[in-house]
Amino acid sequence: MTSPEAGDEADIAQAESAHHRSKLDLAREFILFAPSVIAPAIVGFVSVVVLTRLVDPAPFGRYSLALGVATTVSSIAGDWLIPVAIHFRPRYADASEAEFTTTMARLGGLFAVFAAAVVAALLIPAVSLRWTVAAAALAAAMMLSKTTGGVLRANLRTKRYSIASAIAALIGLGLAIGAFLLTDEPSMLIWGTAVGTALVMGVAG
Repeated sequence: MTSPEAGDEADIAQAESAHHRSKLDLAREFILFAPSVIAPAIVGFVSVVVLTRLVDPAPFGRYSLALGVATTVSSIAGDWLIPVAIHFRPRYADASEAEFTTTMARLGGLFAVFAAAVVAALLIPAVSLRWTVAAAALAAAMMLSKTTGGVLRANLRTKRYSIASAIAALIGLGLAIGAFLLTDEPSMLIWGTAVGTALVMGVAG
């Protein structure tokens, strides 16, 4: 017969083991999620260094304005999509993953249109139509990225989201620089980023 002391020791050992596993799980999630933050930051720094040498000051100023407006509007309009998806996913426990993804896609699509319209309204008085359209497309692509991120993280696919985010940043930069070098059109820097983001995150979702 097991003594009460032995039972207590077993409970303590089991609790310590569970605590250790939880710390390992936390460290694992951090490692999996890190590329989605680190890669875009590195790409952003590299893009500034490269583009300041490739682009004349005036077009680079318009590029910075278009990128800044698109990023700000998409952040305000879409940063809440990830926590909302994580929060509401349990309410779809009895539904299929496809149903949840469709619901989030519709919501993200509506706000993508809203973000694009706001960006266009803000930029059209300041820059030409080609810059305005490119920035609006980038804002919509960023909203797609945020929606996909919310769905993947809510469905416990952090690794897939992290890898997709890193790849999207790299491909976006590559397409932006490649399109600019081929066409000598500065607004292609925005289009390249938008297309790269939309393609990678669309496939990941």
